[in-house]
Amino acid sequence: MGEPRSTPDDATLLARAAGGSEPAFVALYRRYAPAVFGLALRMLGSRETAEEIAQDVFVRIWNGSGSFDGARSSAASWIMRIARNRAIDELRRRGARPEQALGSWEQTLPSPARDPAGSSELADEQRRVRGAVAGLPAVQRETLAMAFFGGHTHAEIAALSGEPIGTVKTRIRLAMRKLRGALADEGGRR
Repeated sequence: MGEPRSTPDDATLLARAAGGSEPAFVALYRRYAPAVFGLALRMLGSRETAEEIAQDVFVRIWNGSGSFDGARSSAASWIMRIARNRAIDELRRRGARPEQALGSWEQTLPSPARDPAGSSELADEQRRVRGAVAGLPAVQRETLAMAFFGGHTHAEIAALSGEPIGTVKTRIRLAMRKLRGALADEGGRR
């Protein structure tokens, strides 16, 4: 029996893919296809479009793997940035604003029309929450949506957004403080 083979890291796989190694590219695809597809699906809302975007992202990775610079970012950040940028390009092509893509969480709130008991109170509460969230800076709103409505961990958000995990945690903490303050201020005015 030989030594167990260690799995190459992402940067090594990208370097090998840049040299034309199909097995290295397949390994990258297996590692990142679910995350790339998931990001595209959340941003675009269509499985079919998300599949097309994911395919395009991996074509771009195959063709551009030589441009990866490990000194500037991690391989995961580089890959997820390509995916995010490609999804944003698709949103722009459709005429949608990128921050609207992650704003679709509002559609999951119960409709007052479907809940007659307390519908006035529920509608007021929804208006307050929507207003408070809309008042957040776009980066905080997007990070908050990924965490609470997308179900992502801080580490996953960092990989998806290409930001350091500390930045992700700070954005969520600041957003929560601002929401708490905005909702407390508004609640006190009633």
